[in-house]
Amino acid sequence: MVLVDVNILIGAKMSGVPTHAQAKTWLDAVMQSDKPVRLPWAVLVAFVRIATNPRAMTNPLSINEALEQVAEWLSLPGVTVLHPTTEHSRHFAEQCRIANATGNLVSDAHLAALAVEHDCELASNDADFTKFPAVRWVNPAES
Repeated sequence: MVLVDVNILIGAKMSGVPTHAQAKTWLDAVMQSDKPVRLPWAVLVAFVRIATNPRAMTNPLSINEALEQVAEWLSLPGVTVLHPTTEHSRHFAEQCRIANATGNLVSDAHLAALAVEHDCELASNDADFTKFPAVRWVNPAES
Protein backbone atom coordinates (compact mmCIF):
# COMPACT_ATOMS: atom_id res chain seq x y z
CA MET A 1 0.00 0.00 0.00
CA VAL A 2 1.14 3.51 -0.75
CA LEU A 3 0.03 6.67 1.05
CA VAL A 4 0.40 9.63 -1.31
CA ASP A 5 1.36 13.08 0.02
CA VAL A 6 -0.18 16.28 -1.33
CA ASN A 7 3.02 17.41 -3.08
CA ILE A 8 2.74 14.40 -5.40
CA LEU A 9 -0.91 15.14 -6.18
CA ILE A 10 -0.17 18.83 -6.84
CA GLY A 11 2.84 17.94 -8.96
CA ALA A 12 0.85 15.43 -11.00
CA LYS A 13 -2.12 17.72 -11.64
CA MET A 14 -0.57 21.18 -11.97
CA SER A 15 1.52 21.54 -15.14
CA GLY A 16 3.37 24.63 -13.87
CA VAL A 17 4.99 22.75 -11.00
CA PRO A 18 8.68 21.83 -11.57
CA THR A 19 8.07 18.18 -10.63
CA HIS A 20 5.01 17.85 -12.91
CA ALA A 21 6.36 15.35 -15.43
CA GLN A 22 7.88 13.03 -12.83
CA ALA A 23 4.91 13.24 -10.46
CA LYS A 24 2.36 12.69 -13.23
CA THR A 25 4.23 9.70 -14.67
CA TRP A 26 4.67 8.13 -11.22
CA LEU A 27 1.10 8.79 -10.01
CA ASP A 28 -0.49 7.58 -13.26
CA ALA A 29 1.55 4.36 -13.05
CA VAL A 30 0.65 3.75 -9.39
CA MET A 31 -3.04 4.55 -9.92
CA GLN A 32 -3.17 2.06 -12.82
CA SER A 33 -1.26 -0.68 -11.00
CA ASP A 34 -2.53 -3.34 -8.61
CA LYS A 35 -0.90 -1.49 -5.70
CA PRO A 36 -3.52 -0.10 -3.28
CA VAL A 37 -3.37 3.70 -3.07
CA ARG A 38 -4.41 5.48 0.10
CA LEU A 39 -5.36 9.18 0.27
CA PRO A 40 -6.05 10.64 3.72
CA TRP A 41 -8.59 13.46 3.96
CA ALA A 42 -5.83 15.75 5.25
CA VAL A 43 -4.03 15.25 1.92
CA LEU A 44 -7.17 15.68 -0.19
CA VAL A 45 -8.18 18.86 1.65
CA ALA A 46 -4.64 20.21 1.24
CA PHE A 47 -4.83 19.44 -2.49
CA VAL A 48 -8.05 21.47 -2.88
CA ARG A 49 -6.63 24.30 -0.74
CA ILE A 50 -3.34 24.58 -2.66
CA ALA A 51 -4.61 23.83 -6.18
CA THR A 52 -7.25 26.58 -5.96
CA ASN A 53 -4.97 29.19 -4.36
CA PRO A 54 -3.91 31.92 -6.83
CA ARG A 55 -1.03 32.88 -4.51
CA ALA A 56 0.35 29.33 -4.65
CA MET A 57 -0.43 28.40 -8.28
CA THR A 58 0.15 30.35 -11.48
CA ASN A 59 -2.96 28.79 -13.04
CA PRO A 60 -5.08 27.64 -10.09
CA LEU A 61 -7.95 25.24 -10.53
CA SER A 62 -11.50 26.35 -9.95
CA ILE A 63 -13.13 24.82 -6.88
CA ASN A 64 -15.21 22.61 -9.18
CA GLU A 65 -12.12 21.39 -11.06
CA ALA A 66 -10.32 20.57 -7.81
CA LEU A 67 -13.31 18.74 -6.33
CA GLU A 68 -13.86 16.84 -9.59
CA GLN A 69 -10.20 15.75 -9.51
CA VAL A 70 -10.60 14.45 -5.95
CA ALA A 71 -13.77 12.59 -6.97
CA GLU A 72 -11.97 11.12 -9.99
CA TRP A 73 -9.09 9.80 -7.84
CA LEU A 74 -11.52 8.35 -5.30
CA SER A 75 -13.51 6.61 -8.05
CA LEU A 76 -10.50 4.55 -9.14
CA PRO A 77 -10.70 0.89 -8.08
CA GLY A 78 -7.49 0.75 -6.02
CA VAL A 79 -7.88 4.13 -4.33
CA THR A 80 -9.49 4.61 -0.93
CA VAL A 81 -9.49 7.20 1.82
CA LEU A 82 -7.14 6.31 4.65
CA HIS A 83 -8.61 6.93 8.11
CA PRO A 84 -6.82 6.99 11.46
CA THR A 85 -7.20 3.88 13.60
CA THR A 86 -8.15 3.90 17.28
CA GLU A 87 -4.39 3.91 17.98
CA HIS A 88 -3.75 7.07 15.97
CA SER A 89 -3.27 9.41 18.92
CA ARG A 90 -0.52 7.15 20.28
CA HIS A 91 1.19 6.82 16.87
CA PHE A 92 0.86 10.55 16.25
CA ALA A 93 2.36 11.49 19.61
CA GLU A 94 5.20 9.02 19.08
CA GLN A 95 6.04 10.41 15.64
CA CYS A 96 5.87 14.00 16.92
CA ARG A 97 8.29 13.15 19.71
CA ILE A 98 10.68 11.18 17.51
CA ALA A 99 11.02 14.07 15.06
CA ASN A 100 10.66 16.81 17.69
CA ALA A 101 7.90 18.08 15.41
CA THR A 102 6.82 21.68 15.52
CA GLY A 103 5.18 23.93 12.92
CA ASN A 104 4.79 22.34 9.49
CA LEU A 105 6.45 19.12 10.64
CA VAL A 106 3.36 18.36 12.76
CA SER A 107 1.34 17.65 9.58
CA ASP A 108 4.13 15.34 8.43
CA ALA A 109 3.98 13.56 11.79
CA HIS A 110 0.27 12.95 11.20
CA LEU A 111 1.00 11.34 7.80
CA ALA A 112 3.92 9.40 9.30
CA ALA A 113 1.59 8.06 12.00
CA LEU A 114 -0.95 6.99 9.38
CA ALA A 115 1.78 5.26 7.37
CA VAL A 116 3.04 3.40 10.45
CA GLU A 117 -0.37 2.30 11.71
CA HIS A 118 -1.46 1.07 8.26
CA ASP A 119 1.96 -0.27 7.20
CA CYS A 120 2.02 1.97 4.11
CA GLU A 121 4.91 3.22 2.06
CA LEU A 122 4.70 7.02 2.06
CA ALA A 123 5.27 8.73 -1.30
CA SER A 124 6.40 12.35 -1.00
CA ASN A 125 8.92 14.83 -2.37
CA ASP A 126 9.35 16.11 1.20
CA ALA A 127 12.73 15.00 2.59
CA ASP A 128 11.46 15.80 6.10
CA PHE A 129 10.10 12.25 6.15
CA THR A 130 13.66 11.07 6.78
CA LYS A 131 13.08 12.37 10.33
CA PHE A 132 10.62 9.50 10.90
CA PRO A 133 12.73 6.31 10.95
CA ALA A 134 9.73 3.97 11.19
CA VAL A 135 8.31 5.29 7.91
CA ARG A 136 9.09 3.62 4.60
CA TRP A 137 9.47 6.70 2.43
CA VAL A 138 9.88 6.95 -1.33
CA ASN A 139 10.53 10.12 -3.30
CA PRO A 140 9.05 9.64 -6.79
CA ALA A 141 11.20 12.52 -8.08
CA GLU A 142 14.23 10.34 -7.37
CA SER A 143 12.73 7.06 -8.61
